Amino acid sequence: WDGFTIQNGYGILNGMGAWIKDYGTLRNCVIRNNGSETLSTTTEIIGGGVYVEGGTMDNCKVYGNVLKNDKSGYLRGAGGYMSDGRIVDCEIYGNENYSNYSSSSYSQGGGLYISKGNNDKTSVVENTYVHDNSSRGIGGGMYVDGYNSNRRANIINSRIENNVSLSESGGGLYLGSYVNVVGCNIANNKSTSYGGGIYASSSGNNIINCNIVKNTSAFGDGIYGNPT
Repeated sequence: WDGFTIQNGYGILNGMGAWIKDYGTLRNCVIRNNGSETLSTTTEIIGGGVYVEGGTMDNCKVYGNVLKNDKSGYLRGAGGYMSDGRIVDCEIYGNENYSNYSSSSYSQGGGLYISKGNNDKTSVVENTYVHDNSSRGIGGGMYVDGYNSNRRANIINSRIENNVSLSESGGGLYLGSYVNVVGCNIANNKSTSYGGGIYASSSGNNIINCNIVKNTSAFGDGIYGNPT
């Protein structure tokens, strides 16, 4: 798919705007204003704007997508949700993830949620600008799930800026385990809890040649947790 605008999509479960599977590619597209502000479900919702499942998103803009829910269904990735795929040369901005349920941890990933999926592939985010996204819970800019030492997620040469976690940790990035963050600019993100720039929740994360500046939080303005 090349050159499309995908907007005003609404549904339940996976990719309210678009769902890209396996070897599919979404290129030079705009994905905007998808999702819902009136969800009331106990079902997990993934990808308010787009769900990239093993495919590729290249040179796309993803903005203005919203996930809001007043029950216990997890909200994962208001802008997008990716498992075992690639996001390259994209801009992810102005997306909102907000669970009104009792625990703010039901909101995960304002801009992106990266999952390890169920096969031997890995996920890559490269040369991508993730900015001005918000999550009531974990990972204002991006939530990256746990991987293992033989299969790492990679965030490469990307800018993670001006994102906010309103009530939890990881204003810019929330890292599970075994994530490589290489050559990134992580700046001006905010968390009201732990890790304004990065919250590393487990071991095995590599943070290499990154510029981490002007982030704020209650504990650990730049980085909080267990990077190696």
